[in-house]
Amino acid sequence: MNLNSEVRTGEYISEDDSEDEKHLLAPFDHIKSCTGIEAKLTALKAVNKWLLIDEQMLNIAEMLGYATLMIDDIEDNSILRKGSPVAHSIFGIARTLNTCNYLYFVVMKKVSELGHPEAIKLFLGTFIILMERQLKMNTKIVIFQLYESQISKS
Repeated sequence: MNLNSEVRTGEYISEDDSEDEKHLLAPFDHIKSCTGIEAKLTALKAVNKWLLIDEQMLNIAEMLGYATLMIDDIEDNSILRKGSPVAHSIFGIARTLNTCNYLYFVVMKKVSELGHPEAIKLFLGTFIILMERQLKMNTKIVIFQLYESQISKS
């Protein structure tokens, strides 16, 4: 599975914008080169001989996986992922978030092209629930950190 060809189809970014495309997807390329997700995908492909999951679904899962890893690294203030610098420490938070958002929209487009009428509703519903849970978790962390800082001051 060549995820770069899945994202870089020319359908989303014109050929004239190849430098812009490299710039936009640099955090994505970086995280692909340094995570252990490839081992998980290899295992999934092996199991897929029995599961018979559509290749397009595997590509969607892979793009979501990379995007969520980059978001998670930002939220956790991570420095390293599997021994390599995290994407946002190299490319900056804003650029990394732009890449993640782009990947989310590419995924949404791909889900809408699956030909299953309920797929986009299921994807969006699940994604919204995931974001709501993440927001609640981050709020709890901020409240806890404020509480800790008040205790340490007294």
